[in-house]
Amino acid sequence: MITLATLRARGGRLRCENRGPSLTSRDSAPYSRRMMEGGIPEEVRQFVGKYIRSLDQLEVLLLVSALPDREWAAADVDNVVRSSPALVTERLESLVNAGILSRTAQPPVYRYQPRTEEIARAISALGATYKLSRHRIVELIYAPSRPDDRLTSFTEAFRFKRKD
Repeated sequence: MITLATLRARGGRLRCENRGPSLTSRDSAPYSRRMMEGGIPEEVRQFVGKYIRSLDQLEVLLLVSALPDREWAAADVDNVVRSSPALVTERLESLVNAGILSRTAQPPVYRYQPRTEEIARAISALGATYKLSRHRIVELIYAPSRPDDRLTSFTEAFRFKRKD
Protein backbone atom coordinates (compact mmCIF):
# COMPACT_ATOMS: atom_id res chain seq x y z
CA MET A 1 0.00 0.00 0.00
CA ILE A 2 1.27 3.46 -0.85
CA THR A 3 1.58 5.74 2.14
CA LEU A 4 1.95 9.48 2.36
CA ALA A 5 4.74 9.88 4.88
CA THR A 6 5.38 13.59 5.00
CA LEU A 7 4.07 16.82 3.64
CA ARG A 8 6.21 19.91 3.95
CA ALA A 9 5.76 23.55 3.14
CA ARG A 10 8.42 24.79 0.75
CA GLY A 11 8.34 28.14 -0.91
CA GLY A 12 4.68 28.66 0.00
CA ARG A 13 3.64 25.43 -1.80
CA LEU A 14 2.96 22.06 -0.33
CA ARG A 15 5.15 19.20 -1.45
CA CYS A 16 4.24 15.56 -0.93
CA GLU A 17 6.97 13.06 -0.28
CA ASN A 18 6.02 9.44 -0.65
CA ARG A 19 8.19 6.98 1.19
CA GLY A 20 6.44 3.85 0.07
CA PRO A 21 6.47 1.72 -3.06
CA SER A 22 6.11 3.67 -6.29
CA LEU A 23 3.11 3.28 -8.56
CA THR A 24 5.33 1.47 -11.05
CA SER A 25 6.78 -1.10 -8.67
CA ARG A 26 5.96 -4.79 -8.82
CA ASP A 27 4.24 -4.51 -5.44
CA SER A 28 1.67 -2.13 -6.85
CA ALA A 29 0.35 -4.32 -9.70
CA PRO A 30 -3.17 -4.50 -8.21
CA TYR A 31 -3.08 -0.73 -7.85
CA SER A 32 -2.34 -0.26 -11.55
CA ARG A 33 -5.32 -2.43 -12.49
CA ARG A 34 -7.57 0.05 -10.73
CA MET A 35 -6.27 2.92 -12.84
CA MET A 36 -8.87 4.53 -15.02
CA GLU A 37 -9.04 7.29 -17.58
CA GLY A 38 -6.33 9.89 -17.19
CA GLY A 39 -4.18 7.70 -14.93
CA ILE A 40 -6.26 8.38 -11.83
CA PRO A 41 -7.39 5.36 -9.79
CA GLU A 42 -11.14 4.91 -9.58
CA GLU A 43 -11.08 5.07 -5.77
CA VAL A 44 -9.39 8.48 -6.01
CA ARG A 45 -11.95 9.69 -8.56
CA GLN A 46 -14.80 8.62 -6.32
CA PHE A 47 -13.23 10.14 -3.21
CA VAL A 48 -12.57 13.49 -4.88
CA GLY A 49 -16.07 13.53 -6.36
CA LYS A 50 -17.63 12.89 -2.97
CA TYR A 51 -15.44 14.86 -0.55
CA ILE A 52 -13.17 17.43 -2.22
CA ARG A 53 -14.57 20.76 -3.43
CA SER A 54 -11.44 22.90 -3.80
CA LEU A 55 -7.67 22.79 -4.03
CA ASP A 56 -7.27 24.44 -0.63
CA GLN A 57 -9.49 21.76 0.94
CA LEU A 58 -7.27 19.10 -0.66
CA GLU A 59 -4.11 20.76 0.68
CA VAL A 60 -5.59 20.92 4.18
CA LEU A 61 -6.52 17.23 3.98
CA LEU A 62 -3.10 16.16 2.72
CA LEU A 63 -1.32 18.17 5.40
CA VAL A 64 -3.37 16.78 8.27
CA SER A 65 -3.31 13.20 6.93
CA ALA A 66 0.48 13.29 6.47
CA LEU A 67 0.94 13.60 10.24
CA PRO A 68 -1.89 11.50 11.67
CA ASP A 69 -0.61 11.53 15.25
CA ARG A 70 -0.50 15.32 15.45
CA GLU A 71 -3.29 17.53 16.70
CA TRP A 72 -3.84 20.64 14.59
CA ALA A 73 -5.28 24.01 15.55
CA ALA A 74 -6.71 25.98 12.64
CA ALA A 75 -3.90 28.53 13.08
CA ASP A 76 -1.27 25.78 12.70
CA VAL A 77 -2.82 24.62 9.44
CA ASP A 78 -3.12 28.21 8.26
CA ASN A 79 0.60 28.79 8.90
CA VAL A 80 1.43 25.96 6.49
CA VAL A 81 -1.16 26.35 3.74
CA ARG A 82 -1.12 30.17 3.92
CA SER A 83 -4.78 30.83 3.45
CA SER A 84 -7.25 32.83 5.48
CA PRO A 85 -7.94 31.50 9.00
CA ALA A 86 -11.70 31.54 8.38
CA LEU A 87 -11.34 29.51 5.19
CA VAL A 88 -9.01 27.01 6.86
CA THR A 89 -11.51 26.57 9.71
CA GLU A 90 -14.31 26.06 7.19
CA ARG A 91 -12.25 23.40 5.35
CA LEU A 92 -11.38 21.62 8.59
CA GLU A 93 -15.03 21.61 9.67
CA SER A 94 -16.09 20.18 6.30
CA LEU A 95 -13.61 17.34 6.80
CA VAL A 96 -15.00 16.75 10.31
CA ASN A 97 -18.53 16.58 8.87
CA ALA A 98 -17.30 14.11 6.24
CA GLY A 99 -15.93 11.79 8.94
CA ILE A 100 -12.29 12.31 7.96
CA LEU A 101 -11.15 14.40 10.94
CA SER A 102 -12.16 14.49 14.57
CA ARG A 103 -12.55 17.70 16.56
CA THR A 104 -11.87 18.05 20.27
CA ALA A 105 -11.40 20.77 22.89
CA GLN A 106 -12.09 24.49 22.91
CA PRO A 107 -10.62 26.15 20.95
CA PRO A 108 -11.09 23.37 18.39
CA VAL A 109 -8.21 20.98 17.77
CA TYR A 110 -8.38 18.65 14.77
CA ARG A 111 -6.90 15.22 14.23
CA TYR A 112 -6.82 12.92 11.22
CA GLN A 113 -9.19 10.08 12.04
CA PRO A 114 -11.05 8.65 9.03
CA ARG A 115 -14.19 6.75 10.00
CA THR A 116 -13.34 3.77 7.75
CA GLU A 117 -10.22 2.05 6.48
CA GLU A 118 -11.57 2.46 2.94
CA ILE A 119 -11.51 6.26 3.31
CA ALA A 120 -7.98 6.09 4.74
CA ARG A 121 -6.81 4.02 1.73
CA ALA A 122 -8.46 6.43 -0.69
CA ILE A 123 -6.74 9.40 0.98
CA SER A 124 -3.40 7.63 0.81
CA ALA A 125 -3.94 6.88 -2.89
CA LEU A 126 -5.04 10.48 -3.44
CA GLY A 127 -1.81 11.79 -1.89
CA ALA A 128 0.32 9.50 -4.05
CA THR A 129 -1.62 10.39 -7.19
CA TYR A 130 -1.44 14.10 -6.38
CA LYS A 131 2.33 13.81 -6.05
CA LEU A 132 2.61 12.24 -9.51
CA SER A 133 -0.17 14.06 -11.38
CA ARG A 134 -1.04 17.25 -9.58
CA HIS A 135 -2.63 18.79 -12.66
CA ARG A 136 -4.94 15.79 -13.20
CA ILE A 137 -6.23 16.00 -9.63
CA VAL A 138 -6.82 19.75 -9.99
CA GLU A 139 -8.70 19.11 -13.24
CA LEU A 140 -10.77 16.45 -11.49
CA ILE A 141 -11.65 18.80 -8.62
CA TYR A 142 -12.78 21.56 -10.95
CA ALA A 143 -14.32 19.37 -13.66
CA PRO A 144 -17.58 20.94 -14.87
CA SER A 145 -19.42 17.62 -14.97
CA ARG A 146 -19.37 16.76 -11.27
CA PRO A 147 -22.66 14.95 -10.66
CA ASP A 148 -23.26 16.68 -7.34
CA ASP A 149 -22.53 20.19 -8.60
CA ARG A 150 -25.90 21.90 -8.13
CA LEU A 151 -25.15 24.76 -10.49
CA THR A 152 -24.13 22.37 -13.26
CA SER A 153 -27.25 20.28 -12.69
CA PHE A 154 -29.42 23.38 -12.76
CA THR A 155 -27.93 24.71 -16.00
CA GLU A 156 -28.15 21.32 -17.69
CA ALA A 157 -31.89 21.29 -16.98
CA PHE A 158 -32.24 24.19 -19.42
CA ARG A 159 -29.97 22.82 -22.12
CA PHE A 160 -31.71 22.14 -25.42
CA LYS A 161 -31.14 18.70 -26.84
CA ARG A 162 -31.29 17.91 -30.53
CA LYS A 163 -33.48 15.09 -31.71
CA ASP A 164 -31.84 12.96 -34.38
